[in-house]
Amino acid sequence: MATVTSPRASSEPHGPDPRVLHPLQRLRSTIRSYVAAEGLAVLALYVALWFWIGLVIDYGFFKAFAVDWVQELPWEVRAVLFSGLLAGLVALVAVKVLFRLFREFRDSALALVLERRFPDVLGDRLITAVELADPRLAERYNFSQAMIQKTIRDAAERVEGLPLDGVFDWRRLRRAGLAVAALTLGLYLVVGLAYCAWYQATVADFFFRFSNVTTIWLERNVLLANTLWPRQAYLELVGFPESGELRIGRDAPPPTLRVRALKWVVADAAAPEGWRALRWSDLTPDLVGLPINPEAVPREWHDWPLDQIEQQRDQDQTLDADRKLAILDLLTHLEERAASPRLARKLRRLTIPDIVEVSYRGETTRSEQTLQKRAGHEYSGALSDLKESVRFTVRGEDYYTAARRITLVPPPSLVELSRDEYQPAYIYHRVPREGGPQDLKGRKQERMNIPVSLNGTTSLFDVPAGTDVMLHARTDKPLLPAPHGVRLLTNDAAAQVLPVPVTQDDEHTFQVRFPAVTAPLDFVLEFIDTDQVIGRRHVVIKPIEDTPPDVDALIEVVRKTQQGYLVSVSARIPLSGKIRDDHGLDGIEYHYTLTPLEAQAGLGIAAVTSGLRFSPIEPAADLLARTYAILIGRLVRALGDDTKAPERLPLDTFARRLREKERDQVPLAV
Repeated sequence: MATVTSPRASSEPHGPDPRVLHPLQRLRSTIRSYVAAEGLAVLALYVALWFWIGLVIDYGFFKAFAVDWVQELPWEVRAVLFSGLLAGLVALVAVKVLFRLFREFRDSALALVLERRFPDVLGDRLITAVELADPRLAERYNFSQAMIQKTIRDAAERVEGLPLDGVFDWRRLRRAGLAVAALTLGLYLVVGLAYCAWYQATVADFFFRFSNVTTIWLERNVLLANTLWPRQAYLELVGFPESGELRIGRDAPPPTLRVRALKWVVADAAAPEGWRALRWSDLTPDLVGLPINPEAVPREWHDWPLDQIEQQRDQDQTLDADRKLAILDLLTHLEERAASPRLARKLRRLTIPDIVEVSYRGETTRSEQTLQKRAGHEYSGALSDLKESVRFTVRGEDYYTAARRITLVPPPSLVELSRDEYQPAYIYHRVPREGGPQDLKGRKQERMNIPVSLNGTTSLFDVPAGTDVMLHARTDKPLLPAPHGVRLLTNDAAAQVLPVPVTQDDEHTFQVRFPAVTAPLDFVLEFIDTDQVIGRRHVVIKPIEDTPPDVDALIEVVRKTQQGYLVSVSARIPLSGKIRDDHGLDGIEYHYTLTPLEAQAGLGIAAVTSGLRFSPIEPAADLLARTYAILIGRLVRALGDDTKAPERLPLDTFARRLREKERDQVPLAV
């Protein structure tokens, strides 16, 4: 009788045989190593091509055309180019290395790789051994466990002896390595041999110079520093704004450019282009290669550039011979040090160019101009005929400055001008009834906020003489703060500064005060905005003198003689006419002068005596004649006194005294 026995659970461990898994693990490790090596080779090729191509484009273009793209292109453009190259490198590493290196390699996939590489040896045993290694899986599909175990043992025996290195194409990896060596060490040797043969230089000289070039290239193209390629000359603009833009008025005189050439320069990372003038204080034993004697130059020279010390050595007659010799020895030693390629990135001795040119261009204009060479390695020249804003560079030898800009802007102008007048009070007010003219002395009548015309080129207005004037002005552009924002100049070729205080309330308004204007003021208001652009306004203040009243009076009836008007004491003198005054009349006074008339007085006495003598003889008439004679004699003696000045009397006082004289019957000569 047949019986059915239940299958026993296998006591053998589940999973593939270790002899099968070990070759697969070795294959997995070798694959990762191969991928890493290939990725490094691709990375090295990319970097090598980047360096050599970039060096040819950057340094080669500079040597061929003397154009440095660090000076030509904005930093942002260089940053975008570097970001693109870096992104390409990252993408290449990700695709060629990272994605492949960290990919999961399953045992079944590795088994298929080996079976395809060694079909005659493995057949399909390895993939069967890997996939059916689990007894529970074989039991599920009713596979013979004995047959499966035999297949696994057979596959393990066959795979142990396989040469796993044969799976990989090692020749491709070797070719990549050779390409890396050719693009790095090979090109380096080729460039070195060519340099040494062309310049008759030593290997050490090439090594240091190429190292300097490589370092500069990395600073420029990787660190994005503004390091320039080494030049034969170095120029710096003197007195030009650090912002790189000079703003001038459209009608201003042409700007003058001043350029200084440097002979000795030292590396300085803080300098805009990595180099600056070498000073005496920069000299150290490490840089110079010998001890520095601080007494070799006067103490006040320690902060001077070495160029200035070299020039002053030949010009200063007070410098003793020992110091001159010490400076000469130092300069000679520095020349030797500067010629060494080891110090090429620290110290340089440059050429002073014979010709320095400035090139500028605008939207519609383009021109070049040679600057005039002056003392102290300086060059200067005025940029005439500037009709528009321009960009310019200054070139000497193979060096040219970074592009600067000259911008033409409208000068500041006055948009509002007014004045406050403090005029003499007597023009508007009468003398107090109980006082005198001194009561109005020093007092002023205020007239505020009177507009001043800005039409034309000159602002002209009149004020009464003795008026205090306060000018108030407002500009259309912000001005420099006091005392540099506004000043007054004479209206002549000298344009001297007038000592007149100016008050600025804010950056747009200012005031100028002129006390007691008695003489014409002809001046120019000069105001400077924050762009250093100058605006001007011609102002004339003309004082008007208080002229005497214009009297057109006529003495009627009385006949005028050579001696004047002769009237008797009892006569009434009629006057008529007109009196005019520019500010009106406070009162009218009559002034008279008594003129000595001795001859006429004598004749008068004789005539009176004669007349009375022939008149009827009466005691009263004789007494009257004697009285007239006495009074006329007194009057003659009084008028004959030269020390007595003429008397000025008001009209009412004169009338009162005249009536008194009529009562006294004293004749007068007016």
